[in-house]
Amino acid sequence: MKNIAVLVNELTTNYNFSVLEGIESFFKEKEDVRYFVATICQPAKKGNNYDYQYWTAVDILKSPEIDAVIVITNTFLTSMKLDELIKELEVFKGKPIFSVAVPLNMEKSFYTHTVCTQAYEEVVNHMVNVHGKKKIGFFSAGLIDSPDSEDRLEAFKAALEKNGIPFDPDLVLDGDFTPGTAKEVFLAKYKTKEEVPFDAILCANDYTAGGCMLAFMELGISYPKDIALFGFDDDLFALMTKPTLSSINQSIVGSGYKAAEMAWNYLQGNAVEKMAVIQSHPVYRQSCGCITNDLDTSAYIDQTGKYHPMDERVTQQTYNLLIDKLDQINAINSLVDVMNTRTPFKDFVEKTIGMTLYVTKITDIFICLYENPLHCDKYADFFLPDEAQLVLFANDKEGVRYSSLQDERIIFNPHERILPEKYDDTKAGKYYLQAITMHESNYGYICCRLEHTDDTVISVNLKILTNVIIQSLEYQHDLDQRNILISRNQTLNLQSKTDELTQILNRRGFYEHGQQLINLSVVTGKKGVVFFCDLDGLKTINDTYGHDIGDLAIKTEAQILKKLFRDSDMVGRLSGDEFGVVAPGMALENIPALRERLLSMNESSSKEAGLPFTLSISLGSIEFSEEKSDLAILLADADDKLYIEKHLKHPERDENKGVSK
Repeated sequence: MKNIAVLVNELTTNYNFSVLEGIESFFKEKEDVRYFVATICQPAKKGNNYDYQYWTAVDILKSPEIDAVIVITNTFLTSMKLDELIKELEVFKGKPIFSVAVPLNMEKSFYTHTVCTQAYEEVVNHMVNVHGKKKIGFFSAGLIDSPDSEDRLEAFKAALEKNGIPFDPDLVLDGDFTPGTAKEVFLAKYKTKEEVPFDAILCANDYTAGGCMLAFMELGISYPKDIALFGFDDDLFALMTKPTLSSINQSIVGSGYKAAEMAWNYLQGNAVEKMAVIQSHPVYRQSCGCITNDLDTSAYIDQTGKYHPMDERVTQQTYNLLIDKLDQINAINSLVDVMNTRTPFKDFVEKTIGMTLYVTKITDIFICLYENPLHCDKYADFFLPDEAQLVLFANDKEGVRYSSLQDERIIFNPHERILPEKYDDTKAGKYYLQAITMHESNYGYICCRLEHTDDTVISVNLKILTNVIIQSLEYQHDLDQRNILISRNQTLNLQSKTDELTQILNRRGFYEHGQQLINLSVVTGKKGVVFFCDLDGLKTINDTYGHDIGDLAIKTEAQILKKLFRDSDMVGRLSGDEFGVVAPGMALENIPALRERLLSMNESSSKEAGLPFTLSISLGSIEFSEEKSDLAILLADADDKLYIEKHLKHPERDENKGVSK
């Protein structure tokens, strides 16, 4: 099985989606390749966000298991320089690296290159001879270190020269490939429509053209009437604008496909050229004037002049919007609902993971955690620990296959492998790898396999899912610590809080631990019931049979109550013949059935104990909740209910005569 890492800055642009689509298209038929897509952002960024934490995935992917690396390089260059990126990628030294669109000056590096010289020649010729444009501007990405933008600007200059038009540097604007910056730069340079010196402008990418559209609207510029507009990329954004955007198609999907093909051939031992050339070609739509604006259409004219009534991508896009997007929105809603519910990790594993896999369309999921969360400062180096633990492996067909909560611990070295050796034979296909982080804490990582996924939503789902995992882990830790504290306190104070006769909690112990149990239940969102219990006719028993039999009656009733209630409930002796019970999770409607069991147990236990009478006990009950959680008040209210029951049980005689002989 070959393993390939795919590094992408983030998944919020159509460009990245399209590149990944091409990679997936090539690998989908390969049964011996696993490729791990990691959204790694930047190693360090200004501001108060914590995106730099995602870069820690690089330390995991530099594992000896990884045979090759594909980098969607130009997505990183909007916020870091090329030489900075190359320095960071040195951790993969010795492995073949396949760069999309940008050459890397590294050993064993290969790249795809989109040739745009001929396309720009055709576009400039088209503007001049078809639309009569005389002054053509260019909007570059000169504000950032982008070889792509430099290539396009040089191709534009060559196209002007080819068409006999002198290059004017005053007609060049510098952006950074983003629409917001393009709008700001345009409006900063031109305050009115009349100041704009060109009648056509070619943009370094489609998003830059989108920024021009926003600026045109503010200045009252009509396009293509006043200014013809051209983009570059021809992704789905070009079809969504009104008017639709003329652009240069650089076959973004083809770039991803070609990078994957190069990596595959290299790993098969085949010869691979340093550069794979991809041709680009113009696509003429409404923004240059080739198709009239009165048509709401995705039609275009290709470089040969052939008219296409609809871009074939529109049908797929419409399907995605109507079908897939609805499922994906439901998935996000479901994950947010889980995140808003405090669920301990144990419950997440046992009850929630199946639903999570279903709504996110994850087929296999691995959750790997470090022994303790790591502090990861944005300006300090991240040091991957030598040990990680697999805490969960589940799939959509069989549910939980491994859980550290139930099975023997699986510890492995993340420097040497991404997953434990036991899972070396995991299926081929597309995996996402993402760090599990919260602010400056780094808990580990999640690795999951998906089929037929839309990258526009999966990155959001994974970020929500990692938050769910962190919250459940933290909550589980809090519960465990509380349970340890309760257990320790119970052990240390057992003698001082245990009733000598019955060996259950005495009054002091019951009030203290009963209140703790109520508080813990309220914290975890549970209600429950508090009982006040009074043994019927103890005075008559003592007067008739003596205090030894009276003590035996009390001991027997205490054991009956212990058996009647659950291990998680708490039973204590409050005084001579009075008992208290805290029962978390019990509902008031269950009490009639409990009374029936109590009658039966009193009868059988009385005989087993050799008592000359059948024990009888009265119960008063009250529900506790977040609003009513003081044990002393609850017992007083339950005592009032018990008094009513006593009156109903023996309305015409003193309670001391309530023993059945």
